[in-house]
Amino acid sequence: MSPVLAIVQIVVFTAIAGATVRPGWRRPVSLVLLLVSVASLCAAGLAWGTERALEISHTYPAYVGLEVRPKNFPIEELSGVPGPYWGVLCSLFCLPWAVWAWRGRDGAPSRSFGPPLILGFSGVVLQLLLEKAAAPQALVAPFDLGPDRAMLPATLAGALLLARPGLKITHLIAYLSVFVAVGRLPLAVFGTLATHRHWGTHLDVHGTTFFAPPGSAAVAGGIEVSPGDPAQLFWLVWAPHLLVYPALYMMSTGGAAFLKLMWIRQVEENTQVRR
Repeated sequence: MSPVLAIVQIVVFTAIAGATVRPGWRRPVSLVLLLVSVASLCAAGLAWGTERALEISHTYPAYVGLEVRPKNFPIEELSGVPGPYWGVLCSLFCLPWAVWAWRGRDGAPSRSFGPPLILGFSGVVLQLLLEKAAAPQALVAPFDLGPDRAMLPATLAGALLLARPGLKITHLIAYLSVFVAVGRLPLAVFGTLATHRHWGTHLDVHGTTFFAPPGSAAVAGGIEVSPGDPAQLFWLVWAPHLLVYPALYMMSTGGAAFLKLMWIRQVEENTQVRR
């Protein structure tokens, strides 16, 4: 059952992202989202009167003996959470998007950052709330990849929407950089506040105090910090969300947008030759 839940979640995020780019997909996407919403409510009903528990952790390279390996750092343990909560949250996420897709089934692709950004933000909020609701691990684990299940398809949709006729490559890079920055900055801010105030969720990394930063572990022998130190925030919050992930997103989604732009230009040139 766990792999099915993970696949359904990824399909939902990807389908919504596709619907922002291709209006023709919105009708079937709305029906799929409605079905998932109903199924989530059914799951919530079946879990009525039960309680759930979940251990939230943060994964980061650290020394295990003499080797550097990914290590889980515990953040908080949840218990006694009402069982229906996670199903209700999934339904509340899917239903508004189903309405949006249905209402826009005959519309045109958006030319703004709006829908992809809303998808990214709402998907991240859903992931964090699912952690607090002690949802099945397939929906929230591996924790460090949780938000990017929504942010990656949202950013790809934004990149493909940017690649439109008449747009220069330099403008594409500039606009996509703004999109990625706007999408990742709130995560860095929330991670900083969550770490300082011990809010929990995997973005709270106050418990990760001895780790091996990538690329410098063999030389530095690991880094030991105190909770909330600037060094801890730099390596575990600011560097990933403001440097590493933006660079990866620019290379991956930017490459897809570049290919689409080149294809548009090739079609335009072929059309001009025929004329």
